[in-house]
Amino acid sequence: SGQWRNDSGDATAALDEAYALAKRAVELNPNNAWNRADLGSVLSYVGELEEALACFRQAKEIDPYLDPPWYWRRVGQTYMALRRFEDALAMFKHIPQRTFRIAADMAACHARLGDSARAGTLASECLKLQPRFSVRQRMSKEPYRHPADAGFLAESLRLAGLPE
Repeated sequence: SGQWRNDSGDATAALDEAYALAKRAVELNPNNAWNRADLGSVLSYVGELEEALACFRQAKEIDPYLDPPWYWRRVGQTYMALRRFEDALAMFKHIPQRTFRIAADMAACHARLGDSARAGTLASECLKLQPRFSVRQRMSKEPYRHPADAGFLAESLRLAGLPE
């Protein structure tokens, strides 16, 4: 995971550092919605999925107008990891402009729900937006601590018909 490496190149240490920093930011300013949502995002990658959802909910309680696309994407991906695909799709619908990444995630959700036609349409949309999309490249940008979490997402993307 290229963007999630510390100076020594260690992705696990970088994730640990991100967790410590996000947790400290919330301790220093518990009423900052962005800090709370950032902590939720890191917790999701660490594998603390329910705790991540609690942070995302708290962020919206602090600031009901918190609405950046990354927030909805991370909440949706957290629901995906929990195998709550309908909830994930509901989160992705909050994003005003569908990117190739969101189309891929939506395709994966529909594939897991057994709607192969919708999954195929969204996979085609992903590839139209990003012709060089590959599961391998996508997973290189996802810093999941647990290989099973990364594997589940990769398998879901492949199930949707996206190229390896």
